[in-house]
Amino acid sequence: MPIWAAVEIMDWGMLSHLYEMSPDIVRDRIADQCALRSPQLRSWLKSLNIVRNCAAHHARMFNRVYGFKPKLNNDQRLVPVAGVMNRAFGQLTLIQYLHCQLDLSPAKRLPDLLDTYPHNDIVPLTRTGAPEDWADLALWTHKR
Repeated sequence: MPIWAAVEIMDWGMLSHLYEMSPDIVRDRIADQCALRSPQLRSWLKSLNIVRNCAAHHARMFNRVYGFKPKLNNDQRLVPVAGVMNRAFGQLTLIQYLHCQLDLSPAKRLPDLLDTYPHNDIVPLTRTGAPEDWADLALWTHKR
């Protein structure tokens, strides 16, 4: 079976392990596509695997503090959320970054989805680690 067909049926954890087992040159090429270094991408894959598992098992995510913080690159768009990378909004920012960097889907899909979050004082979006002005941050306004 060709690898492009095999990855269609792999889960996120398996893809993460496949990345880790790949030769350095392959990992570097993949990371370059994301404007990351290989160790950074590996940490992002691990971090997003944890998020995926929480979501898949219907775990509470909005105010969760994750025990693992992904390594960031020097992209200035990530600076405003560097301190909350172990929170839900930080993890969503990784996804938004990858969407923008890889042009995977319209960059407004995730911000539009977050905008549907009910506005209330009981459980505000800031409990996810989002700053009050999250929608004005460069990654979330679709600036590249």
